Amino acid sequence: MKTLVPLRAQPMHVALPVAAAPAFRALADIENLPRWAGEFCDRLEISAHGWRGWTACGDLFLELVADERTGVVDIQIGTEHELLAVLALRVLDVPPEGCVVTAVLLGSAAAHGPIEDLLALALRRLPERLSDVSTVSVAAARVA
Repeated sequence: MKTLVPLRAQPMHVALPVAAAPAFRALADIENLPRWAGEFCDRLEISAHGWRGWTACGDLFLELVADERTGVVDIQIGTEHELLAVLALRVLDVPPEGCVVTAVLLGSAAAHGPIEDLLALALRRLPERLSDVSTVSVAAARVA
C-alpha cells in the first residue's frame, strides 16, 4: 500500500449557515456526493466492487465511512486495486445556527493535481450548495 501524505499544506475550513447535524447527514450520504462535489464526481453507481464514481479523473471507486458522534466523514478514493486519496472531513457545530467543515486531503502522488484541485473547488462551493440542506436529498446516513 502506498503512503498517503497531505496534498495541501493547510486544511480547508468552510463555514456553513446550517447546524452541524443536517450538514453532517448531507455529507455522510455518499449518494449526495454529485450534488455537493459535482466538479469531481458527476454520478455514482453501485457495482460488484462498491460505489463507482464517474469523475473528471476517470472511473474511480469510492467508499465513505462516517461517525455521527464525532462528525467525521472519510471518503476513500481509488481504483479497483489502489487507494489514491482520502478526503477527511470533520463537521463541527458553531452555535447558534451554523457549523464549520474542516477538510484535509491525503493522497499518493497520483492524486496530486486534478483530484486535489476539483475537491478543493467543491469544498469552496459548499456554502452555496448546503446553505439549505432541505434542498439536498438526505437519505439515511451510513454511519459507523
